[in-house]
Amino acid sequence: MKTLLLWTAVVLATVQLAPTMAMPAKYHEGVSLYEKGDYKGAIKKFMWLQRHEEDSELVHYHLALSYFKLHQQMPAYREFKWVAENGKQYKSAAQLSLKTFPKNIGSAEKAMPGIDGAEVRAQGKLKVIEFMRTWCPVCKRFAPIWNQVSTHMASQVDFQQVDTENPKYKALVEKYGIADSPVLLFTDKTGKVLFQKAGAPVNDAAFIKAIKAYMPQ
Repeated sequence: MKTLLLWTAVVLATVQLAPTMAMPAKYHEGVSLYEKGDYKGAIKKFMWLQRHEEDSELVHYHLALSYFKLHQQMPAYREFKWVAENGKQYKSAAQLSLKTFPKNIGSAEKAMPGIDGAEVRAQGKLKVIEFMRTWCPVCKRFAPIWNQVSTHMASQVDFQQVDTENPKYKALVEKYGIADSPVLLFTDKTGKVLFQKAGAPVNDAAFIKAIKAYMPQ
């Protein structure tokens, strides 16, 4: 039944694809990658667009489909939910897609809020992971901030940098569905993900504020 619901949602979305010609080239590149089965490549394109066109319904919806294909339920749910609440053209399709998820995923999603208001704090010592690439311009700009904060808070928080292009981290990258850089991910001692978001804080204070929001009280 759930498979039928998702298939119906995808068909609805396909029918509605006609008015997309005005979208940027990266959007069409992302759709092309998605249609070829390169879902990680598609996510990279859509995430880049999301940072530049935050409220684009098309980008949110196709990002949701790409995550779903990779079995990344939580990010897929968040994107479908955004479209269901804010969309117009894809609203019905997103609402139908949400019915394919476990009933308790909504409560789990509440445990992964934005950086300005943690609802769930770490059990035990917080771990902060930066998924990065050595050549990534944003990663390079963030490096001094990471170095300063990770040194300053080393006794309170476990910090780890993961080069997503290093083969030894392949399993970790795939586990969390990382397709962009940088991505910050916070977990507790049990490995439970408390926060995951692409991009980086703009200064030491913003990074420390984000970390402290999830540290045990």
